[in-house]
Amino acid sequence: MRPMNLRQTQGFTMIELIMVIVILGVLSAFALPRFADLGGSARAAAIEGLAGSMRSAIGITRAKWLADGSDAAATTINLDGVDVKIARGYPIAGTATPTVDVLGIIAAAGLPDTTDAGATPGAVANYSNGDYTFTNTTTGTGATLANTLTITVRGGTSCEVAYTNFPTGTTPPTITVKTDDC
Repeated sequence: MRPMNLRQTQGFTMIELIMVIVILGVLSAFALPRFADLGGSARAAAIEGLAGSMRSAIGITRAKWLADGSDAAATTINLDGVDVKIARGYPIAGTATPTVDVLGIIAAAGLPDTTDAGATPGAVANYSNGDYTFTNTTTGTGATLANTLTITVRGGTSCEVAYTNFPTGTTPPTITVKTDDC
C-alpha cells in the first residue's frame, strides 16, 4: 500500500482561496443592490433640496425687495425676468383662492409649475406632476392668516416640505421638513 501524500491533506492552496474570495466578491456586488433599498434616501434628499431652494428664494426675494425700496404695497417683484408674487417682501405660498395665479415661492425657487401638469399656470390647488404633489391650504383670517404650500415627494407618505407665509403681521415665512417616512 502506498503512503498518503502529505501535500494533499494539508488544505487549500493560495490560488484556490483567492479564487473563492473573488467569486464571492463578484456575487455580492450583484446581489447587494437588489436587497438594499436606497429609494428612501433619494426621496429625503429631494425634499431637503427643495427646502434649500426655498430658503435661498426667500433670501434673494427679500434682498431684491429691500434693494428696490421696500414698497409695502408691492404684490410682485421681478427676479431675472420672472414675476414673483410677494407679501411684505416674501414670496407667497398661495391665496385663499388657489385657482388664481399664485406664482410666489414656486417661481422664486424654480420649482415645477402646474403648467407641467397641464393645469392653469400657478394654480396650486392640489395637483401632481408625477414626481411631486402640491397642496395649497389657507388657515386663519386677518392677522392670523397663513398660506401653506406642501410638497410631497412621490413614494413617501410623510416625506414633505411645507412653506408657510403670513401675508400680514411681522412673522417671516417658515419652512418645515418632514423626512420620517421617505
